[in-house]
Amino acid sequence: SRSRRDDSDSEGETKARSRTSRATQELMRDTEHERQAIIIFQISKVGDAFLRVDLSRLDLLGECRRDVEKALRLAHPGYSAQDLHREVGAGLQARDMRRLVGGQDHVILARAGATVLALGLLSAVVTHANAYVITPEGADELLQPLLLRLHRQPVDNGAGEAEMPFEFRVLEAMLLTLVTRHAETSNKCVREKAKIADGIRADVSAKTL
Repeated sequence: SRSRRDDSDSEGETKARSRTSRATQELMRDTEHERQAIIIFQISKVGDAFLRVDLSRLDLLGECRRDVEKALRLAHPGYSAQDLHREVGAGLQARDMRRLVGGQDHVILARAGATVLALGLLSAVVTHANAYVITPEGADELLQPLLLRLHRQPVDNGAGEAEMPFEFRVLEAMLLTLVTRHAETSNKCVREKAKIADGIRADVSAKTL
């Protein structure tokens, strides 16, 4: 009986070590992925746009947090360093950055001072000053129409309405770009379907039917 208990304990310890080893390996892989450089298209509020290849997801988190800190300093001049650290640390997290690359679900996450937009072909982190846009490989053609929509001047309707905040303008431009892409893809499928149907009708005679 004691021998069986010893064998059972040994087996349990082996399984526990195996689980710990797998968890450690997964953590190491996640850490490695966090530090891999990603291609980011940075668009500033004032209209500057340029490509960046020097940032990992962790670096991007730091960039966004610096943007948030600058906004807090302007909005709350009396904040202490401790206040700033607490406010910034309570906002964007590393787990939010993971949704930007390779995520299957589409989400919009509102964080203190920033918004995470994971929308499939276009993903971004948007702060008060910058939009950090990420596209999967092969979807670079979406960047130009996105820029055109983002920098399009609003129509003056004479009502004296305030300009839409930068974060909302980015969200609107991204959604319009994706909807347009979806519509173009759908129309292409419909045209190809019609061609195939016409070919079938031409090849299949009434006798064959």
